[in-house]
Amino acid sequence: VVQELQPEQRPLLSLSAGLAIMKTIETLIPELTTVPALKWPNDVLIYDRKVSGVLCEMRSSLPTTVVIGIGLNLTATFEKSVLDSGANPISLHEVAATVPDDLTMLKCLRQCLLRQVRQLDSRTDLQAVIQQVRSRDALYGRSIQFERPNGQRIVGIGRGIHSSGGLLIEGTDGQITTHHSGRVILGK
Repeated sequence: VVQELQPEQRPLLSLSAGLAIMKTIETLIPELTTVPALKWPNDVLIYDRKVSGVLCEMRSSLPTTVVIGIGLNLTATFEKSVLDSGANPISLHEVAATVPDDLTMLKCLRQCLLRQVRQLDSRTDLQAVIQQVRSRDALYGRSIQFERPNGQRIVGIGRGIHSSGGLLIEGTDGQITTHHSGRVILGK
């Protein structure tokens, strides 16, 4: 789809996939009474519960190849043990009277994903992607814990998405820092 991902495009790939998932949900379930949101870097939330996740695997060989894996809870029901674990998933059947069949969902998701990823090709469209992500940011203004890959935790407030695709966090010292990898834990 994208001939060659530039370094500034790569962090936005999983966020772009999240935007495509939200567009798919909104297209196929127009009666949805809430707006899906992005939880940086790779989750889609409905009512603050995870309905979808994205995993992008990149090979470092040239040309760069990226495989995008998407999980979307259509009609799943969750055991009490899963809910008690803090995972907090939700499926589309919990928020919609009817859920499209798998093939309809897949076709729409494919179209939305291709359209969204193509926007990464131009600098103008790249800024549009960043604006779309910012408008759907589930973490903005919220108390969060951020766990870096080395295990270090940062407590702070989500302050948006940087133009590079990184998460902005205002620490307890008032400093805003940008993070490109790690795990977010939402505050209660």
